[in-house]
Amino acid sequence: MVNLKSYKSKAVREFFPSLKNAKNDSLEFRKALQLANRCLKKYEESGAEQELEEKSKIKYREPGAGRKHTALEVRQAAFEWIIDVRGSLKGRLPKKLFKLKCEELYENWLKSQPEEIPEDKKIKLSNHWVADLMKEYGVSLNKPNKRFALSKSERKIRIVEFLQNVWRIRFYFQTKFGKQPLIINGDQMPLHRNESAASKTMTLKGFDT
Repeated sequence: MVNLKSYKSKAVREFFPSLKNAKNDSLEFRKALQLANRCLKKYEESGAEQELEEKSKIKYREPGAGRKHTALEVRQAAFEWIIDVRGSLKGRLPKKLFKLKCEELYENWLKSQPEEIPEDKKIKLSNHWVADLMKEYGVSLNKPNKRFALSKSERKIRIVEFLQNVWRIRFYFQTKFGKQPLIINGDQMPLHRNESAASKTMTLKGFDT
């Protein structure tokens, strides 16, 4: 059975380095021990310990965990292709057409590899693979629109903040180096023409801004 009093004393000495060599009957040590007792009591009454135990029983996957994607160049090329064609399409992009393009990109990628990839190691370009790609990059095959993903009031705030930051940077460069910096592509496309849902950003994933 664990000696709770001894455990608390050890915890106090570790948490307060100044009390590491203090005697148990010293005033400062006793005050620190009383503080630890109050904190422990408050923690037990809050039910946080039970909540942590319940959460520990739930199996979940951290973001970015799990098996890593292969042929990342194919995924990026497929995303860039869908961005190019969405602007010229006036309707929904058929999934079959998108899958055929992904298969073409994958075949070209296989030919460019220095060693032949075994059949059992090749990617199965299924509907699940396509759905996972669309989810990762936040794209949709639906008819594109030119609606902003942000409210009008939020856009105003962000535009003002953007201009203020530009002025700060230019003032700093002018004061420090005596010249203005070259600013390229300052959030050139704030319209969400191909995203499947509104997200709190003013550009697309993977695009330079």
